[in-house]
Amino acid sequence: MLEYLVAAHQPGFRFDPEALVEAARQRWPGAKVTVPESGILAERVAAFVDLPPPAQQTPQLAFHTGGGGVGLDAPTREEAAEVLAWLCATADIRDNGTVVVIHWLSDLVPLHAGLTAHDLLQMQ
Repeated sequence: MLEYLVAAHQPGFRFDPEALVEAARQRWPGAKVTVPESGILAERVAAFVDLPPPAQQTPQLAFHTGGGGVGLDAPTREEAAEVLAWLCATADIRDNGTVVVIHWLSDLVPLHAGLTAHDLLQMQ
């Protein structure tokens, strides 16, 4: 499984976990949402969203409490690119380096609302 972190790189930007969970449910109707109820996990993660399975392993989003980041685990780079493109389009990310993805390349990759899965996959 490939692991990525989408993070606010500059002060002032926060993801809205509740709105993004709802948007994920609309985009992927078969998504399974899990909200940690107690313990250290509940302090750090607002919700996990397991996307519907096109294969045995499925992408999973972890929306961090407080909106500072979103974890993404995906079985393939192509599936990760699709989810990242959806996140860029849905989370109102500006084109100013405010939000980055970590582990896509060796350096931080700035994200913006118009970024497509194809664009991400061309960055190799």
